[in-house]
Amino acid sequence: QRREGEGESRKGPYEVVGKQFEVEGMSKSGQGDEGKGEKGKMKSETSIVPVLHTLMIKELREASGGKVYAVGTLIQRVRTGWSGSPSQFPYRVGESQSGDRVVQRRVEEEGDLVRSNYVVELPLEVSTISAAFPGLEIFSAEVWIELSSTAENSVTSRPNLHINVSDARHNVSVRDASVLDKLIAYACLQPNPTVMYAWQRSKNYTPRFKIVYYLGNASGHVEIVILQGILVAALASSQAKFALVAAVVVFTGNGVPAGRNRRLSGRELYVALQVAGLSALALRDKTYGLLWLALLVPVLCLLDHLWLLRTLRRSTTQALLKDASYRDPPSDPSKSQTWLPVPDFTSKPVKPWKSVLDAAYIYLVAGLPPDELRRSSFLPSTS
Repeated sequence: QRREGEGESRKGPYEVVGKQFEVEGMSKSGQGDEGKGEKGKMKSETSIVPVLHTLMIKELREASGGKVYAVGTLIQRVRTGWSGSPSQFPYRVGESQSGDRVVQRRVEEEGDLVRSNYVVELPLEVSTISAAFPGLEIFSAEVWIELSSTAENSVTSRPNLHINVSDARHNVSVRDASVLDKLIAYACLQPNPTVMYAWQRSKNYTPRFKIVYYLGNASGHVEIVILQGILVAALASSQAKFALVAAVVVFTGNGVPAGRNRRLSGRELYVALQVAGLSALALRDKTYGLLWLALLVPVLCLLDHLWLLRTLRRSTTQALLKDASYRDPPSDPSKSQTWLPVPDFTSKPVKPWKSVLDAAYIYLVAGLPPDELRRSSFLPSTS
């Protein structure tokens, strides 16, 4: 039996963390309450509970208002042999409790191992990675998934996500890439998400992980803008009287929305050069050099966009797609030595994982993080 007041580590599926803390336990009489100290406080222990967790992504959906959701299944495996440990941990999705976004489907018990299955609809937060020119946008759609700690019988249980070494698809997988993209305004650039596990240094456990998808603009066609620019420059080069027709072409396809970006965007620079060229042409014949110069703007933005896509393709792991090689984990995966805590990957990462360290966390990453992709652009950020 566990003795109160001890901070020793124990072998087995659970470990008691070294230090203990006190929980307020005020008593009316202040006497005769077993387990309480001089000030009416009672000792409490913290246990780190290994959780073998799987997320299977089925499809990406788009709701009204442009909101993007990832639909899939969550599987949580917890061993309940330790006194005070829960059979499952509640979820926190993004910045709020899961609510009706995570619905329990079934619970299976095999001895003291409890496997809980959930149907999940994850709201993805969409942010801009690159938006130098219309039609060439790249967005990140991401969400944090966290398992919350529980407290029962003076024991605080903290979920510690373990990583499968043998097959990354036992952690996060994509069921079928051919039916993944159900988006309308966006287009999924890669079926494989970037996955990031966050190990908290101060408390020595990993309660949460993040998935990131990269999206593009489904309706953007920058080649039309380039052809319009060529038409404008060609018309203006032949005769100055076509300047008015050219101006109509420019402003029909390149209206500039006000206040979207605090910096000058590629579209605004393009239209400004076109206007300057047409104005100069109206005042003086054969001054159409600015019109040809304006074509460099969408061309440079297109080259930057292609470079970002190349970086994304080279950095994206294909190890998360389910195929004929996929095998389900054993019925009792907790007995396997292939599930390890995040810190075990810091010295010798196993493909497709890599470690990223900062002051507060160690991140175990599969794929390309958004900040790394953003830094790959050779154009200044406009978002």
